[in-house]
Amino acid sequence: MMKDSNPLQFDNIMALESHLEDRINTPLYMILKANLVTFIIQVLGMSFDEETILKVASILDTNTFDVRLPDASTRLRAIYVTASMMNHSCKPNTRHVIIDNDHNFAVIATVPISKGEMITTTYTQTLWGTLDRRQHLRSNKCFDSVKCFWGNKALSEELRKLKKDNPLQFEDFITKYSQTLHPNNHLVVQAKLALVQIYGNCKGCTLSELPDELLKRKIDLCNELLELADILEPGWSRFRGTLLLDLQAAMTVQTKRDFEADKITKGDAQGQLMESMTLLQEAANILKVEPDMRLQIENKIKNLARQLEDAD
Repeated sequence: MMKDSNPLQFDNIMALESHLEDRINTPLYMILKANLVTFIIQVLGMSFDEETILKVASILDTNTFDVRLPDASTRLRAIYVTASMMNHSCKPNTRHVIIDNDHNFAVIATVPISKGEMITTTYTQTLWGTLDRRQHLRSNKCFDSVKCFWGNKALSEELRKLKKDNPLQFEDFITKYSQTLHPNNHLVVQAKLALVQIYGNCKGCTLSELPDELLKRKIDLCNELLELADILEPGWSRFRGTLLLDLQAAMTVQTKRDFEADKITKGDAQGQLMESMTLLQEAANILKVEPDMRLQIENKIKNLARQLEDAD
């Protein structure tokens, strides 16, 4: 339809890489030949040939971005012609956000980028293992990254089956494989990130309900993952921003408990709360462009400022 309503945009999109020659004989595209092509030509009555229809499908598979609306009610696939030209890197120097109701695409530098330096994004997820990233790039983007050895898919499946609101299962997973997997193995990291999200946020595990040892566990996990973030996604990444939010919240609760238990002085408590505020302000600077985070951050800043006032 765009060919008639906006021919220039149609030409721009059709000029994007499709990799149709790599997909044409795959099982998925054999199904598309039988169903999608038939539907468009016979049911919709549109006068496009099979190759054009499959090329459009392949262009979508190669170039679209995942768009999630702030209320998490809808997920879309969208093509941003200029942004799709960015090269992939497993250690990108930008991140992107979709802003306002018009779904504008904003590219944000996460580290300083020198003049003439390539601007990169990632076509995968940073915390995926190398094997998973390679498989995704091969099947969805039709290119290979560096070679590596195949790992144990059984462990990935075991991790996937863990209940997302049961911290003991993730703790057991980490303990079980502590002697066989590196602490920064992608499966261990995913388990640690799950624990950070569970501790303090799930029913029965809110920050006020966590015992002291689990509160400290959350703080330690946040610091471990922040060190990893500096390696995998250096700079102002969303990964770093969300970890800082979790860390400062846990630190604030720990400070309050220690002060009420006379473990620290009033001056120490004020200093620790100021440290939490510094972390929160950094998180706010990183995440202020994320539409779904603004209200949460504003409320956290207000609450922490109130606690600082009470500590004076």
